Amino acid sequence: RGCSSLKRVVIHDGVSMIGDSAFFQCTNLSDIVWGGVEYIDNWAFYGCKGLVNLEFSDKIAHIGDGVFGDCDNLESVKFGKGLVNIPGNIFGNCTKLKDVTFANNVEGIGMQSFYGIAVDKIVLPQSVKRIEYMAFDNCQNLTEVYCKAVDVPVAEKLDQEAWVAFGSN
Repeated sequence: RGCSSLKRVVIHDGVSMIGDSAFFQCTNLSDIVWGGVEYIDNWAFYGCKGLVNLEFSDKIAHIGDGVFGDCDNLESVKFGKGLVNIPGNIFGNCTKLKDVTFANNVEGIGMQSFYGIAVDKIVLPQSVKRIEYMAFDNCQNLTEVYCKAVDVPVAEKLDQEAWVAFGSN
């Protein structure tokens, strides 16, 4: 926690969980090798400003709230197939995040998951069933949302107010 000299984390196959705030504000961390990680707890990588690109392993099935919040230089994220529900506040205030690629099995997107990111287009996979309150709020560049779902999430399927999921964009 707060290790400004840490640049790379290699997690071996025998480690399945990263605990709460484990790498919180390790500001120069720029590379993560996921190994056997299946579970990432709340705020684990919050404020890691050295992260630019993230590609999640297919083994990762659970990510807690706020895990990558305030990672100011994060530009792209690609989700693995293990994660079915995107948690709340996962990328809040990642103001340079402009490329988000969802796996084809994502079913839910949590509250304020992508608050204030720089994305201009979102493509939601066919599997999406739920988009929670303010999931894409304050995304000032967001101009296009494509939903490939057969049963497009509508007001009665969205949490709280349907269009508030996309905030004041």
